[in-house]
Amino acid sequence: MPRPTKQPVRSLRYYSCGHCINRLGFVYRGYSFKKRVFPSGVFLIEHTKGYVLFDTGYSTNIYKTGVKGWLYRRLNPTHVRKNEEILYQLHRDGVDTNDITYIIVSHLHPDHIGGLKSFPKSRIIVSKYVLQTLKNPSFTDLIFSTLLPKQFDSQVVELESMGLKQRSMKLLKGYDLFGDGSIVISYLEGHTHGHLGAMVADKILLAGDACWGGDLLEASKNMRMSIKLIHHNQASFLDTIDSLQKLQKKGVRLCFSHDTYDVKDLLSEK
Repeated sequence: MPRPTKQPVRSLRYYSCGHCINRLGFVYRGYSFKKRVFPSGVFLIEHTKGYVLFDTGYSTNIYKTGVKGWLYRRLNPTHVRKNEEILYQLHRDGVDTNDITYIIVSHLHPDHIGGLKSFPKSRIIVSKYVLQTLKNPSFTDLIFSTLLPKQFDSQVVELESMGLKQRSMKLLKGYDLFGDGSIVISYLEGHTHGHLGAMVADKILLAGDACWGGDLLEASKNMRMSIKLIHHNQASFLDTIDSLQKLQKKGVRLCFSHDTYDVKDLLSEK
């Protein structure tokens, strides 16, 4: 049972749900071509009003995505085992998937939506721009519709239509999920149109793929042209990087989906 506390956010747990492998030199100018592992991170927020997931990581369904999926895995070698899927990891921690009230989806790339089918009772929050893209995606949008639940249309809720109060915090503005400032969902534009992040307890920003690693913020200003082409808007991407660096200087911890974390509960870190 959740332990009693005066704070609305009780814990912020991290799970690595599969990974991909790539070479930094293919992405950033000035880096070596040594291979690097990029975990597919999922974050579980335990709140007094219910559990909230931020993204769902890879699932083994990535191996059932046809020619398009084969090409994706060829260019971005992907590895995930059944016991790494978020469903199994939550069960091991005693969390019933039916208790996940909301899933905040930063964007619809396969390493963020792979586990969605395991949560048929959860409301899936995305931005209106993500839904617009979903209507007519291009190849570079990297959306695999077979990874979405059959009942996606009945589960999904557009962030902007939820009637949430808007809140300003530090350098960000966003939508206050529970009206107490504990989880504020904000736009982190550039990587995809309508890419979302979530500020937790006013001190940790779950930033998805706004950058591919905390040590790569500065390098993100020197990306190769081939990578820039898969971004929705490079100028917006760089503006987001600038905002993230300013937030970091103000003491906000940035947690990206492809970083590695030494502890499971990020709120327990000193």
